[in-house]
Amino acid sequence: FFFFSPLPLPLSSFSLKIKQIINGAELPSHLLPFCLGGGAVAASLPVLETWRPALKPMLPSAVAFGIGMYLSAYWTIPRFLGSVAERLWARHAPQSHDRLMIVVASGLVLGEGLMSIVSAVFTSQNVPVWTCGGCTPDICPGRCSS
Repeated sequence: FFFFSPLPLPLSSFSLKIKQIINGAELPSHLLPFCLGGGAVAASLPVLETWRPALKPMLPSAVAFGIGMYLSAYWTIPRFLGSVAERLWARHAPQSHDRLMIVVASGLVLGEGLMSIVSAVFTSQNVPVWTCGGCTPDICPGRCSS
C-alpha cells in the first residue's frame, strides 16, 4: 500500500532533533551566536514598534519571526514571496486587490494542497522526478542522480 511509504516530514525531523538534544546529544558549536542573534532581532521588534510607531506596518511580528525559524526555507520563502507579491498588488491595483485577493489566495492554498497530495502519491509509488531542482538527500533520497 502506498499509504505506508515513508515521506519526509520537516517538522517531525526537527522534533526528533530537539528530543535527541534533550536526551544528551551534543549541540552544534555555532548554535549560541545564532540563538543570541535571533533572540536579539526578535526582542528588538516590539521595542522598535514602541519607539517608532511609523515602522509598525513594515515590521514582522516576533511570533512570525519565531515560526519562520522553526520551518525550513522550503516553507517560508514561498510565503514571503507571496506576501511581497500581495503587497505590490495592493499598492498598484487596489480595486482588483480588494475584490479578488481572498479568491486568489484561496486558490493558491487549494492548489498547493492538491499538488502536495499528487506529489505524495507519486513519491510513494516511486514515480521518477521530472527535475532534481531543490533536491537534497533528506528531501528526495535516492531519487536524483546529482
